[in-house]
Amino acid sequence: TGSRSFVRSNRRRRGRGSGSIGGRTSNCCCASATCSTTSASLSRGRAPGCVNWAFDPSTQILARVGDRLTVLSGDDFTAYPLYAVGARGVISVASNVAPRWMAEMWDAARAGDYARARALHFRIQPLTELLFAETSPIPTKCALSLMGKLTDELRPPLYPMTSAGRERMRALLAAEGLL
Repeated sequence: TGSRSFVRSNRRRRGRGSGSIGGRTSNCCCASATCSTTSASLSRGRAPGCVNWAFDPSTQILARVGDRLTVLSGDDFTAYPLYAVGARGVISVASNVAPRWMAEMWDAARAGDYARARALHFRIQPLTELLFAETSPIPTKCALSLMGKLTDELRPPLYPMTSAGRERMRALLAAEGLL
């Protein structure tokens, strides 16, 4: 019944029959189902690969399976909190623009220096917010263009970042020494 209630609530969130897709295109399962599947795979000698989940299910999964499953954060803004409970990486957008910061945050968390990892998390947060202020990957391409790492050319259906967003991006990158 737990999975049925999730499916029903997920349909309500997406809109019944509307054809709309949520912000993410991955599926979400309850932690107990993931842990059961993982335990079964591990007992048969199969490596389960990795799982990308929202924060709360991730903490439940990590509490139940520990190091037997590699859990990755699927968003930059949850990387540090998930590192603190055992996640081993992140599928990152910010790494395209500020790879050193993201690598330093991971290195600090892995070394147990959570004060430094936390400080880096808060340093990265304004960039992360701006990278998702408009349809992705438009802000990332804008940032990389401003940094001189790629040309400012976009193919349809992408369009340039708004002039206000571009100016906010330029100011943030300049203030952080990324230009």
